[in-house]
Amino acid sequence: MILSFKVIQISLFIVIFVKFMSPQAPPRNELDRKFPYVSMFKSVTCENFNVTGYGYVKNCTVKPYSRNHSTLNFGYTFNKKVDRPFYVRILMLYKFGNIYREVYKTTIEVCSILDNIESQPVFKVYISAIKKTFGDLLHKCPYSGSGEFINITIDETETRNNILYPEGFFKVCVTFLKPADQPIARLCPVFYTKSPLKDSFGKK
Repeated sequence: MILSFKVIQISLFIVIFVKFMSPQAPPRNELDRKFPYVSMFKSVTCENFNVTGYGYVKNCTVKPYSRNHSTLNFGYTFNKKVDRPFYVRILMLYKFGNIYREVYKTTIEVCSILDNIESQPVFKVYISAIKKTFGDLLHKCPYSGSGEFINITIDETETRNNILYPEGFFKVCVTFLKPADQPIARLCPVFYTKSPLKDSFGKK
């Protein structure tokens, strides 16, 4: 089966999203201590636009609990029922010197994935992993009411096995859109990765 470029893009986003979805960092064993690959959240910003009145994000915080670990926390409230089409724009930036520059960007229609997840094996395993951690917060459309994502960490096992990320600061901005050109809110966590890969993005 040949996957389309769009499917590969969306799959990459979900992999990145699931990478954050560990409620508790795994124990550090001897291999963990020897492997120089650690990621942790450093900060987060939230922005609400109130253009359409659909809702907002809130209580955005990063809390350190050890030298190499921190948790990301945020909540959301939908003032109106959100049904298809409901879009999410993902922008990943990498810090070059003092400037963050774009390294990856895509926009996905969330409801079409969640409504047909059983027929999309590419996404099923990742969605199941997120639901295992956060229960009913991730479900088929529509969305309404409030919810919270608490104690999100970057899974060390996934980090250690993933050699795609060079060392440095990353910012991943997730913008919720309804309709496709009207932003509801934006969440931008910053994380730092200590990696054996020292070359930055774009360096030859």
